Amino acid sequence: MNAPNAHQTLSDPLQPPPPTSTGFTPLDPHESSVELHYPPTLAFRHSGWTRLRSAVWNALQQTTTSQSRLSRFANCGYRAWVCHAESDPTKLRILADYCHDRFCRPCATARAFKLTENLRPFLGKKSLRFVTLTLRSSDDPLPAQLKRLLQCFRRLRQREVWKRKVSGGLAVIELTHNQDRKQWHPHLHVLAEGRFLPLADLKANWHSVTGDSYVVDIREVQHSDTAIKYLTKYIAKGVPGSILYNPDLAIEAVNALSGQRTFLCFGTWHGLKLTRNPPDDVWVPIDSLDSLIAASKRGNVVATQLLERLKPNVFPKKSRQIREEPRAP
Repeated sequence: MNAPNAHQTLSDPLQPPPPTSTGFTPLDPHESSVELHYPPTLAFRHSGWTRLRSAVWNALQQTTTSQSRLSRFANCGYRAWVCHAESDPTKLRILADYCHDRFCRPCATARAFKLTENLRPFLGKKSLRFVTLTLRSSDDPLPAQLKRLLQCFRRLRQREVWKRKVSGGLAVIELTHNQDRKQWHPHLHVLAEGRFLPLADLKANWHSVTGDSYVVDIREVQHSDTAIKYLTKYIAKGVPGSILYNPDLAIEAVNALSGQRTFLCFGTWHGLKLTRNPPDDVWVPIDSLDSLIAASKRGNVVATQLLERLKPNVFPKKSRQIREEPRAP
């Protein structure tokens, strides 16, 4: 079904005109009290994670989060317009004001998609491995563990065996918590370019730089698309719900991750622009999302079909196409 053009709006367009896709338009600067609410437009964007969003909201309120950040988070998806691509009327997109907060699942998914689009042409037929690096569980505060994890990874990259076998790559932090031991467990997922690196060598060098940790894993990646999907799922997922549903843990996570980079490029990949906006189409407004929702409730078939096609896929599917790295003969 072709998307309606601007002359086939389903009701009178709302004002103001649609925002650009470049970022959030500030709300009333005099606003001093922000509440989390679900008008039809925002409910459409956030319906896939309503309960988790409330848990994040509660944690943000309990930290030193600024009013401007709270306002952006609460109103993510505000002023939404449905548009079609000028080059292909069947291609649809919602343009709105987005918060770009790392704890917002729809925004994290969009960020992961952008990373994917920037990574795909760069990877080509590179020889890739997927490496997992973990620290021994401890009672140290989460900020201290995050700092130590990145310091150990930096020392690992200075090791001769790593420099000979790995030319560059991308590392992403995953955050988990052991409920039984009451301990944080941050670890790194690394997409590494290079030659075969024996598991025994990786384990020995990781134990040497950490002093107490040796649990690592390395697997050969058969297809670059598989590697991208597997890696970017950690960016899209962000902090797991098991942490965010616990108020105390959620507050710790928000505080610890404030200003903390959760992924980094190293070696020959350093400086790779993963968050730049890829070349985009020209987007022609169809109607405001509010108008489409209202028309759908009145029984308008075209509006209903458009909304069905626009429902966000909040949680990307997991990829299972990575096999273990073959051991050295």
